[in-house]
Amino acid sequence: MNVKEINSLLKKKYKIEANIMNLDLEGKITYEQGSKLIDSISYPPKSACLKIKKVLKLHKLRHKGKWSKEDYLLVVEPQDYNKVLKLTPKHYMFEDDIVKYNKKKKLINVGNFFSDENGLAYSGSGSDDWWVLNKSLLKWLKKVVKKGETFINKHK
Repeated sequence: MNVKEINSLLKKKYKIEANIMNLDLEGKITYEQGSKLIDSISYPPKSACLKIKKVLKLHKLRHKGKWSKEDYLLVVEPQDYNKVLKLTPKHYMFEDDIVKYNKKKKLINVGNFFSDENGLAYSGSGSDDWWVLNKSLLKWLKKVVKKGETFINKHK
């Protein structure tokens, strides 16, 4: 996966969101138009989101004290979603040695990550998804950047 390409698309997406807010402030679009577009470009498909089972693998390595340089996932961290980072067993999200399952034996908590029935990993009080670098994320980012740029050019 091309990290530079993903980072470039993430920066473009971030700028698009700022430009949409500026169009609203300038009165060139309504608040509803801006909110609708931002919502439509804010949530990738589930296939581009980090799964709690992947998180568990890194957590186990952290608390066994054994991992190598190859033990990481390339992710986009919330809340800004503006750059790719390596999620390694050393990451602060794995400091707490917590692994919990619900009554249905579904994994719901690993370190500082949480999950629900969908199996996606999230964090924070806003239940922010973590994105994982894959073809699905790349395809989605290209699509939303194009959509955002088209909208902005139409409303300049």
